[in-house]
Amino acid sequence: MKFSSLLFFIKMNFGTLVKYINTVRYLKMSQVLYRMWYGFRSLRSWRPEEHDLVPAIRKRKFVIPCEKYSSCSDGIVNVLNREIDVFSDGWVPSSLTKLEIYNVNYFDFLFGSECRSTDDLMIQAWIDSGLTFSSFANDAYPLSLRLVNWIKWGLVTNTDLEFCRDSLSNQVQWLLKNIEYGILGNHVFSNAKALMFFGKYWNGELAAQCTALGEKIFLKEVDEQILVDGANFELSPMYHGIMLEDLLDLYNLYVVFGSSSDESILRVIRKKIELMTSWLYRVTPPDGSYAFFNDSVDGVAVSFQGLIKYMRHLGISYDTDAGSCHMPFSGYCRLENNKMVVLCDGANVGPDYIPGHAHADTLSFEMWLNREKVIVNSGISQYGVSVERLRQRGTLAHNTVSLDGMNSTEVWSGFRVARRAEILNTKFTEVPLSFMAEHDGYKKQGVNSTHKRTWCLSANRLSINDVISSSSEIKFEARFHFHPDLVLYLHEVNRVRVSKDSAHLCDFVVDQSFEINIINTSYHPQFNIQLENQCVSVKGLVQGVRLIKYGVEF
Repeated sequence: MKFSSLLFFIKMNFGTLVKYINTVRYLKMSQVLYRMWYGFRSLRSWRPEEHDLVPAIRKRKFVIPCEKYSSCSDGIVNVLNREIDVFSDGWVPSSLTKLEIYNVNYFDFLFGSECRSTDDLMIQAWIDSGLTFSSFANDAYPLSLRLVNWIKWGLVTNTDLEFCRDSLSNQVQWLLKNIEYGILGNHVFSNAKALMFFGKYWNGELAAQCTALGEKIFLKEVDEQILVDGANFELSPMYHGIMLEDLLDLYNLYVVFGSSSDESILRVIRKKIELMTSWLYRVTPPDGSYAFFNDSVDGVAVSFQGLIKYMRHLGISYDTDAGSCHMPFSGYCRLENNKMVVLCDGANVGPDYIPGHAHADTLSFEMWLNREKVIVNSGISQYGVSVERLRQRGTLAHNTVSLDGMNSTEVWSGFRVARRAEILNTKFTEVPLSFMAEHDGYKKQGVNSTHKRTWCLSANRLSINDVISSSSEIKFEARFHFHPDLVLYLHEVNRVRVSKDSAHLCDFVVDQSFEINIINTSYHPQFNIQLENQCVSVKGLVQGVRLIKYGVEF
C-alpha cells in the first residue's frame, strides 16, 4: 500500500472514530450497557414456557380503531407502496428492505379499508410459517406492533383468540427477554403498549407480569416522551401521530378491561391525549397532511382527521385554539393569516440520546397559500444506510441555509447524529407577526459561523431574513423547494414567478444580487415515492455579519 493511500485510510478511519465518539457521548449509560449485554448474551437454549391463559371479562365493547394505510387481499399485502405476496414469497422476502419486512409483519393490514373476521387465515399462515425468533419479523419492535394488532383485531371482530393464544404467549415471552432498553424512545414505548395489551386481554400469571412491567415502563416513558407543550420528544409530526394513536388504543383498552384501580392510569392517558392532540392541531397544515420535519411523511401515521374521528368515538375532546403561536418546548412556530400558513422549525435535535429520526433541517420551514402546498421540505422515501438516505436527511434537502456545503447538524449513516445544532435564542411577536431563531450548528463543526433567520408574515408578503455571521469568507447556499404541482421560471433577475395550471400563484423575490438558479430536485411525500420538483437556489460568499433578504409575494 502506498504511503499516501495509508495516510488517507488512517484519516478516514480517524474521522469515523470521531463521529462515533460525538454520537455515543450523548447516549444514556443504560443504553450502552444494554446494547453490550444483548450483544454478548446467548438465547439459543431459551424456550418459551406454557402458561394458563383465559380471556379477561370485558366491561364494554372495544371502539373501532383507526383505519390503516396498509391493506391485504388474497395474500397480497400492500405496505409502503409495495405489494408482497406472502403466500409465495414468505414473510421475510430477501427482495425487501428491513423497514418493508417490519411493515409486512406489523399486521397493520388487518385494519385496512375493512376489518374482516376471515383474516384469521393470515394470522394462521404467519404462525404456520414457523419463523424463528432470530428472524427480523420477531425483532422486538415489529413483534410488539403485531401482538397489539392481533388482539385489537380479535376485539373488533369479536373473534376468540384461542387459535393463536400459544403464539401470542410465546411472542410476549420473547418480548420480555428483549425489551428495547438499548434503543428507548418509540421502540420501548411500543414494547410497553404490547405488554399492556397482552396483560389486559388475558388473565393469568404471565398476563399479570406483563401488565405490571408494561405500566411501569409506560408511566416513565409517557412523561419523558411528551413535552410540556404536547410534542413527542422526537419532534417528528409523523411519529407524534403514531404515538397519539398508541395512547388512543390504550385508552380504548383500559375502558374495556379496566377496573377501579385503573382510574389513575386512565386519567394519565386522557391528559396526554388532550395535550398531544392540541400540539398536533397547531402543526397540522391546512390540507390536513403531516408537516415534513425530520423523518415525517404521509402514508404511515393515521391522518389527523382519522385520529380526531377515533377520539370522538372515545368521547375525548381537545383544545382547538390554533392560529399563530410559538411552541417553545418543542421549538416549532406557526404563523398564519387569512391566506397563508407558515410552519417554522426553531427546534433542537431531539432527544439527545435517540436522534435517529432527526434531519439537518434547523431553521427550515413549510408554507401553504390558500390551503395549497407551496414551499415544502423534501420528505423521505427510504430508511437504511445509503447515499440517498443521507441526502434526504441533509440540509440542502430542506428550506434552509448550508454553509460551505456542510449540514447544519452532522447526520451520518442511516440513523446517527454526531455534532448537532443548538438553538441559541428565539423570539415570537404578534405585532408584527414574526418568529426569529438562531443556531450554532456550523460552529460546533469547526466553522466559526452562526445562522439566524427571521420570518415575518404580513397581509400579502412573507419576508425571510437570514443573518450569517462568519469570521472568515464562507460560501452559503439557501434552498427553497417548491411542490411538484408548481412551475417556476425566472421572471426578472431577482424574481421567480410561481404558477399552477398556468395561473400565477405568487412570486419569490431575492432582494440582493446573489446567484439565483432554478434547479431540479426530488420530492418524497411517502415511502418508495419520488416526484420531480423545482427548487430555488441562492448562492454567494459572505464574511462578517451579512443580511440576506428573501420574500414570497402573493
